[in-house]
Amino acid sequence: MDKLPRQFKIGLGYIVASLIVLFGFYHSHLPTHTKEHPIKSEKKASTVNWLKPSGGTYPVISQNDSVWIKVSKEKQRVYIMKGNKTIYTMICSTGLDTSPDTSTPEGTFYIQKERGTSFYNAGEKEGAKYWVSWKNHGEFLFHSVAMDKNGNVIPSEAKKLGHKASHGCVRLAVPDAKWIYDHIRYKTKVVIG
Repeated sequence: MDKLPRQFKIGLGYIVASLIVLFGFYHSHLPTHTKEHPIKSEKKASTVNWLKPSGGTYPVISQNDSVWIKVSKEKQRVYIMKGNKTIYTMICSTGLDTSPDTSTPEGTFYIQKERGTSFYNAGEKEGAKYWVSWKNHGEFLFHSVAMDKNGNVIPSEAKKLGHKASHGCVRLAVPDAKWIYDHIRYKTKVVIG
């Protein structure tokens, strides 16, 4: 009988020591959240600067480069592709997908002849700069974030860049839209999914 309490005490000691070690290890590996080191999940989503390229320095492409465009509705990204390699990534806003009138079509399309430096739709009270058509000859476009009738960015709409927001077009930061306008040729393949 004398051994049972001693064995019980030793076993209990091992359990307590193990818990202390495990808790200490776990606690030492918990993220510390201070102003200098916030927990990642506590970081606020930053607003994309719609007046700067969203992916850094643009790639240099020549007339002979076979580039194509891939649009991810899930990730809200436009990828400039060369073969199977992504050479540039842009942040975008595709259609809200709340109805057929606000959905960005999925499939394979080709850049059409229609393009321009600006447009304004009085019915929607929105326009954009640097538009390039990819479906229905002017209905579905790559273009800048939304602008008012005077050609000024509508900040409440521009802040949605990176989230579904459009009536079906693919919205981009102003320089990204201009880059596509300047560099993506007629008949370039566009794959949206």
